Formats: sequence, structure tokens, C-alpha cells
Amino acid sequence: MTEYKLLKQVAISSYQNLIEFLLYNDANEDVVNYYLEVIDTWEIGLEHNSLKLYRLESSRSYALDIHDDLSGQSCTINTVFKIRKMIEILNETPDYYEPLWFDKDLKKYELISIYNQRLIDAQGWLIK
Repeated sequence: MTEYKLLKQVAISSYQNLIEFLLYNDANEDVVNYYLEVIDTWEIGLEHNSLKLYRLESSRSYALDIHDDLSGQSCTINTVFKIRKMIEILNETPDYYEPLWFDKDLKKYELISIYNQRLIDAQGWLIK
């Protein structure tokens, strides 16, 4: 977790520099607020529960990778692993998953059902 915390601290600094750049260039307020919220999430996570922050970010990363692989019908054994991991997260520790835009209105049981179907799809589209 030490390396992860260091990475997030560097990311916070980078995002703060980005915000300065955006403000200097009269960026849209919504864009600036988005990055401020990201920084806030990271700072709170690092201060209170860096493991939960790590797991939330990992599950989001997995979900995006899965979505990308399935969209391109170009799945690997890693896709299958990530889908199984997402099912495990949803079954055992759902607070470590924060739904993304493409499944944000779904309930836990619906997400599990969808990931089970995604697993079947991924196995059918495995690149050999």
C-alpha cells in the first residue's frame, strides 16, 4: 500500500497543477469541479481507508477493461479473471464497487446477473 499511497500523492499534485492550468485558461467550471472532486476523493481515501480506495479504483479499472474487451469481442484469460473478480467483489464486498455510467442504475443482483452473462460472452470470444 505504500507505493499506492505515493502514487496517489503524486497524482494529487499533478491534478492540482492541472487545475491551475485549467483555471488560468478559463476552463469550464464543471471540468474544474470534476478534478477537484477526484482530488477530494483521493485525499479522503488516503486519510481514512486507503485499502478501500485502492479496491474501488481497481474494480472501476476492471469494469472498464471488461467493457472494452467485450465491446471489441477480443477477450483474453485476463478478461475472464477480471469478470470473475467482479462477481466475487459484488457477492462478497459490494461496497468496494462503485458502478460506472453504463451500469449505475442497476441493483446488485442485476449487476451480478450481467457479469455472469459477460463471463459467458467473454469465454465465447477468447482470443487463442
